[in-house]
Amino acid sequence: MKAKIITFWAIVVLIGIGSYLYYTLGDPLEITEESEVQLAPGGEEDGNGLALSLDAYIENNSSDPSQPYYAEFVIESEKLMSIISNPQRKYRTELLEVPPHSTMPNSVTVGLKGERDKNLYENLINNGAVKVNLLDENEKVIKSKVINDFEIDMRPEDI
Repeated sequence: MKAKIITFWAIVVLIGIGSYLYYTLGDPLEITEESEVQLAPGGEEDGNGLALSLDAYIENNSSDPSQPYYAEFVIESEKLMSIISNPQRKYRTELLEVPPHSTMPNSVTVGLKGERDKNLYENLINNGAVKVNLLDENEKVIKSKVINDFEIDMRPEDI
């Protein structure tokens, strides 16, 4: 019986030490579930008057400022690439840091062209058309996440 109790407490202590090391030595940056792609008015003059705002919310759970990083939005869908006014595979923010215990939005806006089709935009986003990578100063991937949340910022006419 004593051996079982000692084994139990040894496991509890090991889990505690492992958790402590993970949270203190691990990377505190997280790409939150609030990250989304929003359909909004805007875009290029030669576009259809709409734009997609690619929004990643980055959380720092540490007591220290985060390491410097770039947020890089990657267009994974050829169909989405074909309806962006000025298509690029990757869109990158400037070098950023998140203050301790806070969340910071990172955004890039891309104009759309062609017919206005809310269902098409929503279907593309819900099926993994946009991914965000957090890159360190040496451009190595720290974290990566597909953004599947589609929202409408404002309801433009004819959508």
